[in-house]
Amino acid sequence: GQRLGWVEVLVVAPEWRQQGWGTRLLWEASTWGRAHELRAIVVETQARNAPAIAMLQRMGFIFSGYHEQYYDASEVALFFTLGLK
Repeated sequence: GQRLGWVEVLVVAPEWRQQGWGTRLLWEASTWGRAHELRAIVVETQARNAPAIAMLQRMGFIFSGYHEQYYDASEVALFFTLGLK
């Protein structure tokens, strides 16, 4: 009912990292979301994933929360949201 898109897993092979593929994938997801009238896209990432956090912030995603035991190893998950409207 909230019209949210949720990106749970976004992985770029090591040999393709730092070439803009993650950004391209998320822009395609946001384009798809707008076409399907979603309100926002939410992305989750591990708190220790500094490259992903930096990419999300560069793209305009806003920190929207965290969960202290989200992953199996009780690792903190961070959530970032991009409004689509």
